[in-house]
Amino acid sequence: MLHSPTVFWTALVAGLLFTAGGQVCFKHYYTTRRRLDLFSALALFGLVPVVNFLALRGLSFGLVYMSTAVTQVLVLFMCWGFLGETLKRTTLPGIVLILAGIIIYAV
Repeated sequence: MLHSPTVFWTALVAGLLFTAGGQVCFKHYYTTRRRLDLFSALALFGLVPVVNFLALRGLSFGLVYMSTAVTQVLVLFMCWGFLGETLKRTTLPGIVLILAGIIIYAV
């Protein structure tokens, strides 16, 4: 069960979401100064090495490392969805370049 490719891919996605979620929580903490936001950010950041270690047991280092670039895109969309920030038109080329780089590397 722990050697299933699904487990490794799930761990990778969890690591990406925990990293982006931690950044969003920390950003929210910076504006509100609520301790819960700070503790949430620290908890999410603390889980990242654990799930990344699990992902690395079944996926290549290059794939895991390169996929971390998508966290920048996730943070943009999570801030838009959860914090009500606006996405500027000027961010679109950056998002496209990040995703294109990941796809090119994967191919």
